[in-house]
Amino acid sequence: MRVCQLVVVLVATTFVTSGLAEAVPELDDREEDAPSQTARRLLQTVDYGTIGAAFVEPTAMYSSGGSLTMTLEMDQFRYEGPTAQFWTRAYNGGIPGPTIRIRKGDHLEVNFKNLLGPNAGQGVHNQYKDPNTTNLHTHGLHISSRSPGDNVFHVVEPGTEFTYEYDLPSDHAGGTFWYHAHHHGSTALQVGGGAAGVLIVEDEEGDVPYQVLNMPEAILFMQYFPLGTNPRLNTIADDSGDTLTSVDFNAQMNDMVLINGLFQPVMEVTAGKYTRLRMIHSGTQSSLEVTIPGCTMELLAKDGIYLPTAPRTVTTAMLAPGSRADIALMCTTVGVYTIASGGRRRRSLLQGGPGGGGGGGGGGGGGGGGGGVFTGDLGTINVVANADDANDEALTPFSAVKPNYLADLHTQTPADTINLNFRGGGGTCTINNAAFVNEDTFDHTLNVGQVYQYNAIGSDGHPFHLHINSYQISQIDQGDMQGGWFQVGDWHDVLFTEASVRFQTDSFTGHAVIHCHFLNHEDLGCMGQANIVGTEGTPGPVVSTYTTKFLAEAATGAGAVSIAPASALPEPVPAEPASALPSVAAAALPT
Repeated sequence: MRVCQLVVVLVATTFVTSGLAEAVPELDDREEDAPSQTARRLLQTVDYGTIGAAFVEPTAMYSSGGSLTMTLEMDQFRYEGPTAQFWTRAYNGGIPGPTIRIRKGDHLEVNFKNLLGPNAGQGVHNQYKDPNTTNLHTHGLHISSRSPGDNVFHVVEPGTEFTYEYDLPSDHAGGTFWYHAHHHGSTALQVGGGAAGVLIVEDEEGDVPYQVLNMPEAILFMQYFPLGTNPRLNTIADDSGDTLTSVDFNAQMNDMVLINGLFQPVMEVTAGKYTRLRMIHSGTQSSLEVTIPGCTMELLAKDGIYLPTAPRTVTTAMLAPGSRADIALMCTTVGVYTIASGGRRRRSLLQGGPGGGGGGGGGGGGGGGGGGVFTGDLGTINVVANADDANDEALTPFSAVKPNYLADLHTQTPADTINLNFRGGGGTCTINNAAFVNEDTFDHTLNVGQVYQYNAIGSDGHPFHLHINSYQISQIDQGDMQGGWFQVGDWHDVLFTEASVRFQTDSFTGHAVIHCHFLNHEDLGCMGQANIVGTEGTPGPVVSTYTTKFLAEAATGAGAVSIAPASALPEPVPAEPASALPSVAAAALPT
C-alpha cells in the first residue's frame, strides 16, 4: 500500500480558529489572492486527535476578478481521531476539502487530479465498486450538466486528471452549497470517508438586508461517518474490493460526526450578537436534527435558497444527508451551550420504517442502511460577554432578491406532472420500480423553458435529490411538514418528506440526475435521470417577483428592509387536505 506523504504547501490560504469569520472580505481585499491557487491544508493547525479542540474552518479560496482557478487532488489520507483511526480518501490532504467561495457570473476552473492507485478489479453495475475511480459534483448549483461542467457521468480514473470548468449564470443566487465525489458505485465510500467540501456563492450587495449581508458567520461542515451502522464504512470498502479503508480500520464508537474535521469542537460567539451558521450535512446515511438549547435559531435559508420570508424561528434544524441550513444564531446569556443532534424520530421510523437505529451518546444511523437520526453531541458554543454592551437589533422579516429560475411557482400550472416513487427497504430502493441502467437511459423527457411538477412519493424514507434545478414545495400534507420545517413555497434540492414540488427547466439541457441521497442507496441503483431537450439557453417562462433591492448601508442597526408584495408570497402554512395530493395517495402508487 502506497502511503501518502503528509507534506503540505500553503498558498494564499486562510484559517479561522475559535473566533468567527467576519463578514466576507470586500473585493478590494481579495485582489492580492492569486487567481490560480493550489490549496493544501496546513495539517498541524487542525487538531484531529483532540475532543473539544478549538473551532477551525477549512481553508478558504476566493475568486478574484470574475474567476478562480484551483487544483483539487484526491489522494489517500490517514485519519487519526480520538475515537476512530482509519485510511480514507480526501481532498488536498485533509478532511474536509478547501472551501470554495465564488460569485454570480464567475468562471470556476478546477484542475482535478486523481492520485489514487489502480482498482483491484472490475466492478459490478449497481454494486459497490471502483473504490479509486472518482469525479466531482457541485451539489446545488444551477449550472450545466454537460462536460466540462457538472457531469457526474464523467470518469476520472486513478492516475489521471481532468479540468472541470463551471460558468455560473450572471444571476445565480447566493447560497450555501457543497461539492463531493459522485462516481456511481464509489460515492458512499468516498463521500462517507470525507471526500467533500463547502462551496459558497456570495450574496451580493442589495440582494439581502445589510444586517444579513454583514453578519459574522461560521461554516459548520458536518461529516457523518458510519463506523458501526450498517453498512459500515469498512464493509462498503470490503464489498467494493478496496484495499485501503478495509486495512487497519479502528473505531471505538458506533458512528461519529465531525465539524470541519474536528470531534466536538468548541466555538466562541458573543452574547447579544447574531452569528450566521452555515450548516452543511455531508453524511451518507443518517439525518441530523440539530439543536442548540438556550439560544435562538432563526432560519434564513434551506439548501442554499432563502425562505420566501425570512427569518423563521425554529428549534431544530432537520438536515437529511446533503441538506443545508443557514441559521442566524442569537445567544443572549454568557455560558456554555451544546450543539446536539437527536431527541426526535421521524414519523416513518416511529411506524417501523427503514433504519430505526440510533443510540445515545454518539450513536446513530439505522440498520436498514439509511433513515435513522444520529444522536449525540456535535460541539460546544462558548458564549462570551459583549464588550460594547450593544446588542444586535432583531432581524426584520425580509424577502431576498431571487433570479427568475427561483421565481415563485406554487400557483403556476405545470406543463406535466410526473410521479417519482421511491420504494424499497433493507438498504436499497428503486425509483418507479426501476434501478439505474446507464447514462444513456432516461426515465422521462422534459423540454427546456417549462414548469414541471414532481410528486415525490416515498421520499419520507429516501431523501430525494435533483441535480441542476432546485424545486419549490407546491403541495404538502400537514402531517408531512415535520413541525413546520417543510412549508409551501420553500425551496430544496434534497427533500426528506412527501410533497409535490415544481421547478423550471431554466436554460440548461442535458442530464438531470435524480437519486436517493442515502448515497449507499444511490450506489446500489436508486438513481434515474431526466433528459432535458430543446435549445440551450431557453429561460424558464416565469419571471421572479422578488426583485426589490435593499439599501447598501444600514439606515438603522437592523438595516433598511423591504419585502416583496404580500400577493407574491406563498401562504406559510398550507391547508390542503390529503385529497389535494392524489398522486401521493396509496391508490395512485405504481405497482
